[in-house]
Amino acid sequence: MADPAPLMDALDAVFRAQDRRFYTLEFAFPRWQAAKRQYELDVEILLPMVEGSLYRSGDGRPINVKGRVIQFTPSTNTLGSGESVLGEFVFRLSDDYGEVRVPLPSSFVKGLGDAVTWFREALTPYESEDLSRHLVRLVRDAGARFEEVIGMCRQLATSENPADALEHAELLWARARLLMVLNQDRAAAEYVVRGCRRAEFSGLPLGSRMVRAGRGLALLLERAQEEEAAQQVKRILPAVHDWP
Repeated sequence: MADPAPLMDALDAVFRAQDRRFYTLEFAFPRWQAAKRQYELDVEILLPMVEGSLYRSGDGRPINVKGRVIQFTPSTNTLGSGESVLGEFVFRLSDDYGEVRVPLPSSFVKGLGDAVTWFREALTPYESEDLSRHLVRLVRDAGARFEEVIGMCRQLATSENPADALEHAELLWARARLLMVLNQDRAAAEYVVRGCRRAEFSGLPLGSRMVRAGRGLALLLERAQEEEAAQQVKRILPAVHDWP
């Protein structure tokens, strides 16, 4: 049986909360601006959730941003544009500005400059300030492991070995998180509850990686109004003062 640890480490790198930082994002401001412009955002990311502030030139007052990333499956086009789209970033702005939907393209490489940026991000620690590029990379890194997570869940589903049961629980939580990226919150909540049951069945303490995953899941489930599942996760997490 394959060791799930490398897979879970890779997903942990994608799913852990991203430090709050400044990005740029191009879109048309809702209701009163038809042309797209580039704006500066100061946000934190807990995939698929994005929250923070947006700033407009000449206006020092920040505008609250709350949104989420949604991956499309299968790949589709936006409004018949012919551009292949991986998903979209959907967010609302405070003060009743309304909803913004920014397509996340399958490829940013449309010229030499884009190609150079792509290679720098792939081969060095450099990270573009473009929020769309960052979100696409996270979604791709997560989605590329979806089938592997499902396969390992099946391998461990019937094992009564405590260590296997705990690994299965962590994989079920990962599967739930991937479903949330696909905007399938109700199905995700069901896998979360199954994961909680398997973790309890194991009788083993949760490792630091799983505790971190559980904290993120609980927050995301609350945002998605899946309160029952969120509470079940919190119930099996160690006390706050014991968190890594």
